[in-house]
Amino acid sequence: MITGHSREKDIFTNIIKNKSLLNSYIFSGKNGIGKKFFAEELARSALCLEEKAFEDCECSSCTLARQENNPDIRVVDDDTIKIDRVRDFAADAHISPYFGKYKFFIINNAHLMTRDAANSFLKTLEEPSPTTVFILVTHKEASLLPTIKSRCIEVKFGRLKSEELAYILTQKGYEAAKASSISQVASGSVETAVYLMEQNAESMEAFQDMTFENTLTSLMKLKNRDEIKNYVFNLYISILESYKTTYDDTLLNFMNDLLLVIKRLEYNINTEMAKMYLLTKAEEVLSEKR
Repeated sequence: MITGHSREKDIFTNIIKNKSLLNSYIFSGKNGIGKKFFAEELARSALCLEEKAFEDCECSSCTLARQENNPDIRVVDDDTIKIDRVRDFAADAHISPYFGKYKFFIINNAHLMTRDAANSFLKTLEEPSPTTVFILVTHKEASLLPTIKSRCIEVKFGRLKSEELAYILTQKGYEAAKASSISQVASGSVETAVYLMEQNAESMEAFQDMTFENTLTSLMKLKNRDEIKNYVFNLYISILESYKTTYDDTLLNFMNDLLLVIKRLEYNINTEMAKMYLLTKAEEVLSEKR
């Protein structure tokens, strides 16, 4: 079942009910928030023999879909999507569905199509089969050909709420308290949250050994936004472990400062400004620590 994305779920529930699915969609939004899974659940719901949209169902079509064996749902999830791959599913797109009313083609990371593949795919979009539904999943929609974008309906997915993310983590078997903490800094992304949960504690900078000098050295080595975010994520987790044993308000305030840095990085703050802000706040905490 889908956690979060209630707006999109309501929209597509009505679309399925009214039998008004269109031929091509772009699912855009931050990486790791469940766009591909939503596309798969949409396909399963539209093909459900019991007409249960986004609900649990044990009909033969839904069972095959969950086993990834439904012949009317094809998922492309290649590192690079080449022209031969596009030609393959384009030929299949003109064959009638095997069981259901539609045939779905879910293209994950659609921005990874080569130029030749994208141009070939465009021809398929220009002459769609009435029973075919293409869903292009991407977190880099600006990289898609404008001519492809103009022939698709774009659905922009928002980030998961922290409580939704925490629930997903616990469903994956992670400890609830840590899942709740990690969900606060994972920017609404399951992918980021799982990465942080799996981080080896020994690989993180221990707060106990933190000095102004090694913080400055570490920050100067960071070359881009992603490296800064990973550094801040890891530092947050390290401080969180210290806070659990001390409940020091200084640590809590610094953790809030780290959350602010993460949010500012999401909104394209200048990376040098982010590093300077982080260094200033670290110095304030370290002065309390002395």
